[in-house]
Amino acid sequence: MKKIDWFIAIFFIALGLMCLMFSASYYRMGSFISEVGIFRMACIGMAVVSIAIYLIYRLIRFKQGKGK
Repeated sequence: MKKIDWFIAIFFIALGLMCLMFSASYYRMGSFISEVGIFRMACIGMAVVSIAIYLIYRLIRFKQGKGK
């Protein structure tokens, strides 16, 4: 897959997770402040996962370049 294909796939996955998160938090009947907290934690979680995936990708690319 090309980079743009990966970007589109990741965009739709993130969009789906955001929709899922908001629909799930709607039924909790909490205050707006608790909704912001849930949104912030979801964003932080996605950022941590993204950074981990990026670091693994860089590590694999580094090891492939080292062997050549």
